[in-house]
Amino acid sequence: MPKVIATIDAARARGVDIAVDMYPYPAGGTGLSITVPTWVFADGQAKGFERLKDPAVRERLKREVVAGSLPGWSNLVEASGGWDKVVLANPFNAKYDRYRNKSIAFIAKELGKHPADTAWDIVLEALPNRAMALFFMMDERDIQTGLGEKSSATERLLRLVLNRSRSGCFDYARWVTGASAAEPRVDRDSEDELAIMYSSGTTGTAKGIVHTHRSRLHLAVAMALGLGIESHSVALLAIATRSSKRISFTHPPRPDLSS
Repeated sequence: MPKVIATIDAARARGVDIAVDMYPYPAGGTGLSITVPTWVFADGQAKGFERLKDPAVRERLKREVVAGSLPGWSNLVEASGGWDKVVLANPFNAKYDRYRNKSIAFIAKELGKHPADTAWDIVLEALPNRAMALFFMMDERDIQTGLGEKSSATERLLRLVLNRSRSGCFDYARWVTGASAAEPRVDRDSEDELAIMYSSGTTGTAKGIVHTHRSRLHLAVAMALGLGIESHSVALLAIATRSSKRISFTHPPRPDLSS
C-alpha cells in the first residue's frame, strides 16, 4: 500500500488529476465453490458437482489448490493465505450451522478431515443452494493506510460534524423553518464530503466510507467513458430501496425522439 500511495502522489506531483477507489474491507464474500478449479465445471455444474464427489478428482484438486492459480481460475485460498483465512458464512445446511463464522481449517480439525474435503463436502451438502464464505485476503493495516494517515472514516465523520456550522455551509434546519425562502449559493471544494455510506459489516468491522465531490465526479466520468455515454445519451437507473447499488442502462436516443 505505501508503494501505491507513493505512485499516486508522484502522479499528482506531475500535475495528473488522479482519483482512486478502494475496497475498504479485509474480506470478500462469495460462494465456497470458488475454491474448486473451474475445469471441474467444464461440462456444466451438475456434472461438475458429480466430479467433486470422486476421491481421485479431489486428490488432483488438492494439489492444484496448493500449486496456485490456474488459467481462468483465481485461487482465493492461496490469496487468503490458507484455509484458516477462509470463513464459513452460510452453509445452507443445519448440520454445519454451528460452524458459521468459523474458519474452514477450524471446522476441518473439529471433523477430522482435510480442509479441502471439508469445504467441498459443505458445498455439495448445500445444494441446490450455494454455500457462502468470507475470504480474508486484505490486511487491515493496508486499509487504514489507504483511508489516509490520521484520516480514518470515523475521524473524517467527526470532522464533518464539527465543521457543519463553518462559514458558507447551508443550514437546512434553519432553511426549512423559514429562516430563508431562497436556497443560498454554497461554495464547495472538490475535497468536501459529499456522502458517507456505511457497510453492513458482513465482511468484517462496519466502516463509514466517505465520498468527496471529486471522487464522485471521477466515478461519473469513468462510467461515461467505460459505457460510451455522450451528452445526448439517455440513462435509466434502477435503484434498490435497501441498497446503494444500482443497475444502469444507457443508449443514444432514437432520431425521432431527439427533439
